[in-house]
Amino acid sequence: MHEVVMKYLCVKREEIAYFQFLIEGYEGIGTLTTLDTKKGVVRFSIPEGLLADAEEILRLVGQEITLKEVPIDFVPHGRNGV
Repeated sequence: MHEVVMKYLCVKREEIAYFQFLIEGYEGIGTLTTLDTKKGVVRFSIPEGLLADAEEILRLVGQEITLKEVPIDFVPHGRNGV
């Protein structure tokens, strides 16, 4: 079974769609799920073997848009939460 690493990030609301578009451009690097559109909280699910590549992509994307990794206890629970 393949392990998946979850990263929880805060993104400006108006940048969520653009961030999703950028991640989708790196086919297979992981999936992005919006957990709270009002707060801009997203979950980035990354195959463990691609973690270093995904972290480099986050570093590069973070130069273009505001990204902040947040602890899991910051993530809202509910219909869209974990």
